Amino acid sequence: MEPAKLPDPLAPETLLDQMAVGLTVLDLDGAILFYNKHAAKVLDRKPSYIGRDIRDFHKPASNQRIEMILEAYARGETQEYAWQLARDGKVFGVRVAPLMEDDRPAGLVHTVMILGRPPAGADE
Repeated sequence: MEPAKLPDPLAPETLLDQMAVGLTVLDLDGAILFYNKHAAKVLDRKPSYIGRDIRDFHKPASNQRIEMILEAYARGETQEYAWQLARDGKVFGVRVAPLMEDDRPAGLVHTVMILGRPPAGADE
């Protein structure tokens, strides 16, 4: 019997799952193409979400922002977006960047990092 092969610690899929950043990749229609383990943990991503529209899992206010970003990328714009939000007693840093293919946006890369807890008395 061969010994179990350990994952390569520098393999991209291993690195993506080890980082403390939730990573989700969408196409320009908003369909979820990929998410890492941290996104599953902090954003409640599930295998059944792959191929589905991310707006099915977000609140209307979030969907307005998602729509605006997807429309900008569909027009060929390439700027990044960043904001913070407080939810479930935590402060999150959110960053969205275009997923580039042949020098044009083909989707987006959505990252989320827990920054800490909101200051006492801050609205969530």
